[in-house]
Amino acid sequence: MVLGFTLNGFENWFDTLLIKLEQLRKDTKENQKKINLFLENPELVLYLQDQSQNYQQREAINELLSRLTLLNQHANVFIVSGSDKQLLDWSSELNNDLGLIHSDFLLKLVHKSDLIVRLKALTTGRADDVTGELKVSRGCLDLRSSIGVDASEKEYIYLANKEGAIKLFYR
Repeated sequence: MVLGFTLNGFENWFDTLLIKLEQLRKDTKENQKKINLFLENPELVLYLQDQSQNYQQREAINELLSRLTLLNQHANVFIVSGSDKQLLDWSSELNNDLGLIHSDFLLKLVHKSDLIVRLKALTTGRADDVTGELKVSRGCLDLRSSIGVDASEKEYIYLANKEGAIKLFYR
C-alpha cells in the first residue's frame, strides 16, 4: 500500500506523517509489524528555512535528524537522497550554502544509519550489458543489535532493460 499525501506547509510535515502512519497501521491491521516508510529528499525542508547563522543550520539539521530517528521508532525508515559530487561541498564559506547544508546533513545521516545502499549509474553512460552498480554496506550503527539482522556487504552490477525488468549480477 502506498501512502501519499500533500503537505499544506512544511512546518507540520512531521506531525502529519505520524498521523498518517497511525491511520495506515489501523487500516491494515498489522499492529505487530513495522511499516516500511520511504522518504525521498527529506533535507528539502532544510532549504526552506532561514539559516543565516551557522548555529541555526546545525540546529535545523539536528532537529530534522531527531525527527527522523523518532519516525524510525514507528516505522522502518528508508531515506532516499542524492550524493552526487556536485551536491557535496564542504569548502563553502557561506553558512546557508545549499551544498554545505546537504553535505552536513548526509554526513550526520550516515552516522545514524544501519544500512547504506548506493545506486549509481555508469559514469560512461548506458552500456548494452550494464546500466549501473548497486552497493550494499553497513552503516555506522549495528544492524544486528537493532533488528537482529546481519547485513552482508556486497556489490552488484545491474541491467535495466526496456521493459523495466532489472537483472542483478554479483560483482
